[in-house]
Amino acid sequence: MKPDICQLFSCKNIVKARKFCSDECKTFDRLKTVSKLKKAVWVIYSSKVRQNHADKNGYVQCYTCPKKEMWNSGKIQAGHFKHGDNPGTWTNDKNVKPQCVACNLFLSGNLSVYAVRLEEEYGHGILQEIDKAYHHPPQTWTMLTLRVEYRRVKAL
Repeated sequence: MKPDICQLFSCKNIVKARKFCSDECKTFDRLKTVSKLKKAVWVIYSSKVRQNHADKNGYVQCYTCPKKEMWNSGKIQAGHFKHGDNPGTWTNDKNVKPQCVACNLFLSGNLSVYAVRLEEEYGHGILQEIDKAYHHPPQTWTMLTLRVEYRRVKAL
């Protein structure tokens, strides 16, 4: 008798009386397009960025101004120094920090202050490092790279 194989494309795990070998494979089957999986990765990652920078009471200070808000209030976002959805910088922990809506949206990231703060936190050369990661191939996402990124951000 032939064993049952997980029904997710490219997964070769053997299953017993189920269609999928894990909840993760079930999630990947539901998120069949690059855009759907990318959105799921961003929702998880953005939440983790805000949570990880929150104090014990759940408040997060904007990286570029003194404003403090609850991490889940909708008034704090995960803002990028180097914008875009390039795989090298989109979920790069050095490039993404919590920012208030005013700084992230209305001030387009408040990049001059962002740059100063990055250099204070990581030292000279961080801006060049982020720029290099931004221009480093690959420039687009694939399902495989997004699945790897999904696992990475879930583990943060």
